[in-house]
Amino acid sequence: MPAAMPQPTVPPASSPPRPPDAAQLRRLLQLALPDKGHGKAAGWWQQTDFLLTRSHVDADGDVFLDGVFLSIWKRWDFWLALPGSAPRAPDEGWLARASAWARSVRMPAAAQGVVRQYRACDPHGEPGAWQLLDAARAPAAWAAFSRAWEALLAYWDAAEDERRQGRPARAALHAALQPTHIAALVALPLFTEQYNDWSDPDRAGLWLGDVWAGAHAGGVQGGARHPAALKLSWRNGQEMPGDPEDDAHASYQIEVLPPGAPPPAGTAHPPGLAVSYRQRQGDARQPLPAHAVAHLRRLAQLFLQVQAALLALDARARRQDDEVLLDRTPAPALARLPPYAAPQSDAEALGAGVLALSHAWQDAARAHAAALRARWETDAASDTSAPARDARARQAGAVLRLMRQAQQLGDAGLSERLHHRFAFAPTVFAAHAAQHGQAVAALAWQPDGGLRAWVRAPQGPRCWQLPAGGWQVWPDGAASGHSPGGAGGLVPAHDGAGPAILSTPEPSPARVWLHGVDIGGDVNGDLHGVSEDGAPLWRHHLGGAIVCLRPAPHDSDLLAVGTAAGYLVLLRKGAAPLAHQPATSRWHELRRVLFWDDLPAPLVW
Repeated sequence: MPAAMPQPTVPPASSPPRPPDAAQLRRLLQLALPDKGHGKAAGWWQQTDFLLTRSHVDADGDVFLDGVFLSIWKRWDFWLALPGSAPRAPDEGWLARASAWARSVRMPAAAQGVVRQYRACDPHGEPGAWQLLDAARAPAAWAAFSRAWEALLAYWDAAEDERRQGRPARAALHAALQPTHIAALVALPLFTEQYNDWSDPDRAGLWLGDVWAGAHAGGVQGGARHPAALKLSWRNGQEMPGDPEDDAHASYQIEVLPPGAPPPAGTAHPPGLAVSYRQRQGDARQPLPAHAVAHLRRLAQLFLQVQAALLALDARARRQDDEVLLDRTPAPALARLPPYAAPQSDAEALGAGVLALSHAWQDAARAHAAALRARWETDAASDTSAPARDARARQAGAVLRLMRQAQQLGDAGLSERLHHRFAFAPTVFAAHAAQHGQAVAALAWQPDGGLRAWVRAPQGPRCWQLPAGGWQVWPDGAASGHSPGGAGGLVPAHDGAGPAILSTPEPSPARVWLHGVDIGGDVNGDLHGVSEDGAPLWRHHLGGAIVCLRPAPHDSDLLAVGTAAGYLVLLRKGAAPLAHQPATSRWHELRRVLFWDDLPAPLVW
């Protein structure tokens, strides 16, 4: 167990402890509960918690005086009250009877105009009887109370300073905590793949020094919808007799509110978030109040510390993923080489090794796509943080070699089988494609349903032909160096005045209208579908800045896309989104051609 971390504390008192008097208590109540609309104010620091009360009878029939309860967990309880402050209720009924009872109770003797009581807990943590709190009669209790009382005064002095100065601590917290920041951390593979089960202590989260961090994606669990949340916890003292194991852990929890959700109860929440805290594991979470200045500062500091640590871990994992991509471990051997008999199953044709690799690949694809869609729901992808990492990086090298082997064998049936079992992973190959990809600058459909693609290569523009339904691409020497013009082609970076120049243009979104939808691309490699009235409809991640789009003239459900990462992607409109695709659209990937300068030939995936 990591060592105890520094706790949220209150400033030390600047003067020696002095016995509380009525004026002090009234000032404290005025700071904490300035209007009659609030009868209670609670908070805590380290192992001490407090409850300040105004004279009232609550909905449960409990009677409260003008006073304060102070508790040091399973050691001491203290109660101070102003005599004669029992509530009065003008109406008949249970409220009037409760008020009358409270006024009839004989109050203990008051000192300095304040009733002071305490009770000590026995070795088993059970509280004893209430007694008069007096320095001479109970020096140990008085010493513990004095420290807690001075800390309470400092707590509310800090709250008043925060209010007078325009709440700078709350503003700093709001600046640190943004919904996009939380959603980005929750979507890290560290949480979506490894530490993704809060019901399992071994998979609930991880220690980052003295701070424990856990996260879960939003979704439905146990019939109830839960928001995406990040939890930060730390050791808070020691368990006392009768406490559950590991109960001495305090925590903050930050939840991402769904779009359009009403603001939660509380006074410190950043926009779009709900922040709660608790002193021990077994406590109910409570909204973080604006008067908890030490907690506001601590949470802002803690979050920035944890965010930096998590992003560093993710960056390290990405570097390891890149190393895995370059790994030369052989791909699993195919059980049989083509040609295959028509009824031959995947298990018979591909073999157990390829099928096992396929299952792992598909599971990771669905998890990554789900994490990306959840991130899009909170607009987190507009953040500048790193994109959600894809666990398929661990198998990417083997799968790439398997797809190359299939193309070398030249069997369309084998390529088709592998295409369905190994959906392309643009996030995994993003860094490699950025370094080696040759931008697809222009596209032109042919009368026979084939497609020409012009690619920017160091030696000049190259043209390639993809036959209709084919799994091979062929160089088109006659068209190389010349881009399509007029109605037969599309060059988004060309203004139509004179021959097109296929030097690499500045990446710019391409755009077409199809089925009444405005389809456009962006520099992040995403296609966006927008309705006629400007409402976003869907999103589809392809990888690499979108350079050109070309719908098939003979088939309005077929769309070709060229990107700066060296991708030519053929999409067909389907009945519903696919779970393994990083998309919310109904467009399904039919083919993807990789134009990378480190491949001996373009690879059809």
